[in-house]
Amino acid sequence: MLILFILIVLSAALYFTFVYSTPCDNLACWETKLEKCGRAKYLNDAGDVAWQYKIEGKAKINGLDKCIVNVKLADIRKGSIKTLRLKDQEMQCAVPLGVISYPETNIESCSGQLKEGMQSLIIEQLYQYILDNIGTIGKEIENPNVFSGNENTGLTTPETNTLNNTENITGNSSY
Repeated sequence: MLILFILIVLSAALYFTFVYSTPCDNLACWETKLEKCGRAKYLNDAGDVAWQYKIEGKAKINGLDKCIVNVKLADIRKGSIKTLRLKDQEMQCAVPLGVISYPETNIESCSGQLKEGMQSLIIEQLYQYILDNIGTIGKEIENPNVFSGNENTGLTTPETNTLNNTENITGNSSY
């Protein structure tokens, strides 16, 4: 009977130490847990998208202390059909220990299918932008002052939503 009790206590201790993540219902809870890199999970509903975060724990990467956060794109409510393929994909992000930020805003520190999908989408949209504006770009390149900074190039972004779909995914316009 004593051995069974010890096994139950040991199993519970292992579960709460290595598996269980505290659910955060608000941003303040999440920020506190992220700053200390305490195991937690949080659903960030950013309007057009919903991000699901789960702090996995601390790790040393290139000699620096990092907090490993699993990021999942839980829901997409606005964007193109192409953005829907990113739904339910995940990536692992290494956030500097003690820093409070949304992991997806620094995509260079992430790896996984979601990162690759976001980068692929950005490349496709830039490629489409170039195709849509090849005539304007060609005329500007013919201008000898285009690279000197002496003359206004006249290049403007189109009124279409070429890059805004990525903005809808990330919740910011840093991409």
